[in-house]
Amino acid sequence: MVFLNSKGQVSMEFMIAILIVIVFFVYGVTLYNDKTQFNVVASNKWLSQDTAFKISRGINNAYLLDENSLITDNIVWDKNAQGVAFGARTVQVTYRRSYADATLATNNFVSNITDWNGTIVFRKINGAVVIGYS
Repeated sequence: MVFLNSKGQVSMEFMIAILIVIVFFVYGVTLYNDKTQFNVVASNKWLSQDTAFKISRGINNAYLLDENSLITDNIVWDKNAQGVAFGARTVQVTYRRSYADATLATNNFVSNITDWNGTIVFRKINGAVVIGYS
């Protein structure tokens, strides 16, 4: 076998082309990461809004109906990441650092709920809305 006495050399054009490809790849990965983060934040916000509006809608509808009326709603709940608090005519829901609130038609309600996961029943009894399990 005869080996030629030549040196391997990378041309400047090839190095610039590889550098441009790497820059575009890093830019694409950065854009993908930003979009993914935006989607996660938006999804968390929508989940907290959905839960707040379901609770608010149940309380408001039961309050506006006749005595002994009954409304049920299914709420999917991740109790490790969500929290519910009631304020003066508002319900606030937090979900993984996202926050949403919804207004209530009354502050005359009693919540007997410890875990908001499953079928929740909103009843109007003696003018007050009682929130409980089915």
